[in-house]
Amino acid sequence: MNINKSLHSFHKEFLNFNNLYEDNNLSNSIMISGHDGIGKRTFATHFALFCLMKDEDRKKYLINFEINDINLLKQLESNSFLQINFLQKKENKNLILIEEIRNVINFCSMQSFNNAPKFIIVNNAEHLNINSSNAILKILETPPENTYFILLNNSNHKVLDTIKSRCRKFLFKINMNTSNKIFNKLSISKDHIDFNNNIFSKYEFHGTRIKKIDYLNKNFSIDISTKDIFNFCIDDYRKNKSEIAYNIAMTIALNNYSILFKSKNNIYKTNFFYNKFLNIIKDSSEMNSTFSRLPNYALIN
Repeated sequence: MNINKSLHSFHKEFLNFNNLYEDNNLSNSIMISGHDGIGKRTFATHFALFCLMKDEDRKKYLINFEINDINLLKQLESNSFLQINFLQKKENKNLILIEEIRNVINFCSMQSFNNAPKFIIVNNAEHLNINSSNAILKILETPPENTYFILLNNSNHKVLDTIKSRCRKFLFKINMNTSNKIFNKLSISKDHIDFNNNIFSKYEFHGTRIKKIDYLNKNFSIDISTKDIFNFCIDDYRKNKSEIAYNIAMTIALNNYSILFKSKNNIYKTNFFYNKFLNIIKDSSEMNSTFSRLPNYALIN
């Protein structure tokens, strides 16, 4: 996992969280909800690390809201930091399984160095399955002393009401203009193929766009056709349950359907074939060929 060294947004929320923490009023169980890609994970990780910093380092951090220690970033990215445990579904799984919660329980039982606080960050809490939800619910009901759970939720997806009821809830929002400015900053250092119009949706936030660029940079080194990107992503989703591959394929399909039917003004037809496409992807176990069951005019170049 990649951790941004800079917190580009939610500075007021960060200071509010810190005030609650310093006044011993920060709940041990927190849920932060918001759209995918707005920076919830960066916020939670930075805040957890900030609480573990020395006073001198905190003052330096608050100048630019930036982590400058490369070693700390590497530890966070490898999930090897002693006081911070990062939990999310594995790449080849659809959900967070109960085995992952057992690892969290073990983490909570370990003695903390100098009685420092511990933080468990659950990314995309909507990925918890029934068993893992029930297991983490027990911990949230009676959290260990000096241990904080920060559950991150994509607000487009639901989390069990029983889990939400155990958490103090915060809703994070960001407008698209701000998100576009952040994306421009983040993308400056990234060399990527000119496929932006095909893989991005105008409604996506900066974090999601950067994940897509990183994914394609990892898998492609030369210019490649939209059709080949689409085929590759579908295949990756079928084999490895890659969520970002699924996201890219969906966006390509939606963008191209929209272009195909825009001049005809036929929204019903657009939705019909797009929904048909969704069903094909979800039923991937029966798919022998990526395009074998798609309408002919859905084939893209």
